[in-house]
Amino acid sequence: MNSRLAVGVLSGIVLALTACAGSQILKEPEALQFLEPLAVATRDDVAVALAWVIVRDGPGTWAGNADWDEYLIVVRNPGAVPLEVTSVTLHDSLGERVSPESNRRALVRASRQAVRRYRDADLKVKAGSFGGAMLVASGAFLWYGVAAPIAVVGAGGTALGVATGAVIAAPILVFGGIMRAVNHRKVNDEIVRRHTVFPVTLAPGEERMLSVFFPLTPSPQRIDIELGTGVLSIDTAAILTGLHLPD
Repeated sequence: MNSRLAVGVLSGIVLALTACAGSQILKEPEALQFLEPLAVATRDDVAVALAWVIVRDGPGTWAGNADWDEYLIVVRNPGAVPLEVTSVTLHDSLGERVSPESNRRALVRASRQAVRRYRDADLKVKAGSFGGAMLVASGAFLWYGVAAPIAVVGAGGTALGVATGAVIAAPILVFGGIMRAVNHRKVNDEIVRRHTVFPVTLAPGEERMLSVFFPLTPSPQRIDIELGTGVLSIDTAAILTGLHLPD
């Protein structure tokens, strides 16, 4: 293999590894500024609001190729006694109850299961797709989109060229696998750091932001905030319609 072809093969392999690197921490996370919540629900002893949902390539994105969502939920205790939040769950558009996960591998596995479940219902799921209501609401935030890296690797050359390329590529493929594992570990560490550990107890008059990670959940109908005093639900059927369901 001549030097020019060898460089081309190596460049293509590096680009392919970069494009297939899986989830990774972005060097410049998406800027996010809250102005008003997407949806709210109140009761005499508690007020809750869905501040935002961080989805792939959307406002607030901090990880590339994310196969999960991060729900930012504000809970306020207006009462005179402590308030306990025990859990948060979703209900998707097929009526399935979805529980949160606190590590990357579990999130990805549950997202794949959701994709298969919706495929069985003749519905396509695409991470990061969201409908008109949430798209309009995104105007309430400051953010900058990030284009996903794209790499196309061509095939060709003589049998000798292909074989030689494989020999050259082997160390790079190993290196790529190591880098992917490192990236995944960093992402997982960040998920663990950000994810709220339940139960959470709020003192009288306290307000707190909860960060809860869910697998891909298309068009969630509601969010259930499970409290020590019962369940308060946020209706998300309108604001999150079309989430992860491309037209």
